[in-house]
Amino acid sequence: TVSSTEGTTIEDDDEQVVTTVINDVSNEAYGGSAAALLAMHHFNTGNAAIVDEFQKVAAECPIRFTTELIDSQSSGKNAMQELTRLLTR
Repeated sequence: TVSSTEGTTIEDDDEQVVTTVINDVSNEAYGGSAAALLAMHHFNTGNAAIVDEFQKVAAECPIRFTTELIDSQSSGKNAMQELTRLLTR
């Protein structure tokens, strides 16, 4: 789970109360990943539904993107180890 932390300070006369709210932003991370995968698919196939220029690029450019997904198990260390493994194979 990806999360962000946000602190709120509430002052009441002589007393100061600090609360911490942890927001789950996994859906934002998944949404960003889905958008990137869709963009690569549209580029590779020349689908101009969102970006008109992709139709022209697909006909004139031989470059195509490939994708590999990494299961980080919610760990930055695991993510970096897997990324390093992919880049150095």
